[in-house]
Amino acid sequence: MTDIYYEEDAQFDSQKDKGNKMLVVVLFTIAILIVFIAGINFTNFSNALVPMRIRSVNTQKVLGESDGMLRGAMLVEAVVICLFSFAISLFIVRGISHTWLADIISPGISLKENVPLLLLTGLLAVLTGVLAGMYPAWNITSYSPALVLKGSFGLSPSGKKLRSLLVSFQFVISFALIIASLFIYLQNHYMLNSSLGFDKEHIAIVKLSIPLMEHKGTLQSELEHEAFVQDVTFAESLLSAGDNYPQYSRGYRDEGIGFKIFPVSPEFLRIMDIPVISGRDFQAEDEKSAGGVYIFNETARLQYDLVAGEYITGFESFEVEPALIVGFIDDIKYASFRTAVEPMAFYVPPVSRLSPKYAYIKMKAGTDIGMAVKSIGKVLTSVDRDFPVEISFYDTILDNLYKRELSIGWLISLFSLIAVFISIVGVLGLVLFESEYKRKEIGIRKVHGATVKQILLMFNKAYMRILAVCFLLAMPFAYYGVSKWMAYFVYKIPLYWWVYLVAFVVVSTITFLAVTFQNWKVANENPVNSIKTE
Repeated sequence: MTDIYYEEDAQFDSQKDKGNKMLVVVLFTIAILIVFIAGINFTNFSNALVPMRIRSVNTQKVLGESDGMLRGAMLVEAVVICLFSFAISLFIVRGISHTWLADIISPGISLKENVPLLLLTGLLAVLTGVLAGMYPAWNITSYSPALVLKGSFGLSPSGKKLRSLLVSFQFVISFALIIASLFIYLQNHYMLNSSLGFDKEHIAIVKLSIPLMEHKGTLQSELEHEAFVQDVTFAESLLSAGDNYPQYSRGYRDEGIGFKIFPVSPEFLRIMDIPVISGRDFQAEDEKSAGGVYIFNETARLQYDLVAGEYITGFESFEVEPALIVGFIDDIKYASFRTAVEPMAFYVPPVSRLSPKYAYIKMKAGTDIGMAVKSIGKVLTSVDRDFPVEISFYDTILDNLYKRELSIGWLISLFSLIAVFISIVGVLGLVLFESEYKRKEIGIRKVHGATVKQILLMFNKAYMRILAVCFLLAMPFAYYGVSKWMAYFVYKIPLYWWVYLVAFVVVSTITFLAVTFQNWKVANENPVNSIKTE
C-alpha cells in the first residue's frame, strides 16, 4: 500500500491525493533545519551571556561545585526551555487545527490522532536542548576560577568567528528557502492563470446525478430559459481537472493509433470557445451518424498525419463503426501542467451512446455569481428533487488540480518566514551583544569626529559582507532544489535571475534595518558616558 501511495505514474489510478516521497523528505529536512537554526540562536545567546554568568559559575566552583554538576545543570536548563517551547507548540497546533492553515496538510493535525508523532517530537525537543546547550555548558565552565573578567571570550577572534559561522548558516538557509518559495509561487501563479486554450471564466460545472442524465433535454431547456444563462452543453469528462482520461486505441489507414478521448455534445467547442483551425466544427446532425465524429488536436494531426474527411476505424480484431474526422483544433491544456499534451480528440458519439456526466453552463458576462448559483440550484432540484446541489467553477477546479503544489507553496513560504524571523532574532541578539561591548570603541570614535551615520555604516558593513558570502553559498543549493522541483512539470517558468536578486534584497533590507535599529541608541549616546562606564 505504501508503494501504491507513492506511485505517481500509474495508469488508471483515480487516487488524487498521491504522495511524493522526495517531497516528504524535503519538507522534513527543512523542518529539522528550522529547529537547527533555532538551536544556533540558543547557542549564540548562551555564549553572549558568558561574561555575565561567569562570575556566578566561578563562585560555585570556588565553593566546591564540580564542572560535571555545573554542566549537567546547564544542560537541564536548556532541555527545560525546549520542553517548555514544545508545550507551547502543542497549543499553537491545536489552535490552528480548525483554521485554513490545517487545510494545507492533507492528513490533518489533530493531536489526539497523532500521539506517536507527538512523543517523537517530544524526544526531538529533548535532543535539541542537549545539542544546543552542550557547547555553552562546556564553554562557560572551562574558565579558571581565578579568572578576573578583564576581557571577553565573546569579543575574542575565536568567539567572533564562531558567532559569524553560526549566523552565516542561518542566512544560507533563509536565502535558499526564500528563493525556493518565490519560484514555487511564480510556477503556481503560471499554472493557475495561464490560458488553457478555452474559456474558463464564465463556466459553471455541475456533476450530474442519474435522474439528471436521464432528463438531459429537460435540464438543458430549463437552464437555457434562465436570464443569466447563455448556453448549456454536456460532456462525459471534466476538462482540465486531472491527468487520467480515457484512452482509445483505433485504426487509421491500417495502422494502430492511440489518443485521449473526450465525448461531448455537438455544441461543446462553440460554448467553450475552442476554435477549429481546419475543417469544420461539430454539427447537431453528427449525433445521427453511425460511428460518431472526431475533432483531433494538432499534436494528433502531426503525429499520425491525420486528414479531415477520412475515417477512424477499429483495429485488428476490434471492430467499430467508422467515425469521420471533420476538423482539428490547436493543442489545449486538457490535463495539468505536469504532463505533456498528447494526441487527443473531442468525440460526438451517436446520441444513444453519450452518457453525459457533467453539465457545462456558460453564463452571460456581468452575471451575479451568487444569484446564478441559487437559480441553477433551483433548476437542478426541480428536475431531481434529491440532488445535492454542488456547482463548481474553474478557479476551484484548478485549485483542486494543483492542491499539492499550492500546499507546498504555502508550507515553503511559511518555513521561509520562520527561518528569516529566527535569523533576524539571532542577528538582533548578536548586534546587541557586540554593541554593548563596543561602547568604549564607539565613544572614542565619536570623540575623534565619527558621525552616527559612519558608526552605523561600520556595523552594517560587517553584516553585508556576511550576507554576500551566504548568498553566494545559498544560490547553488537553491538552484538545485528548484530544478528538482521544476522537473515535475512539463510546462514551467524559466529560472529567472531576478528572483535571486529579490531574495538578496529582501533579506539584506531586513538585516540592515535590524542592525541599524539595534545600534541607533548606542551610536547616539554621549561618548563621555560610554567611556566612563568602561
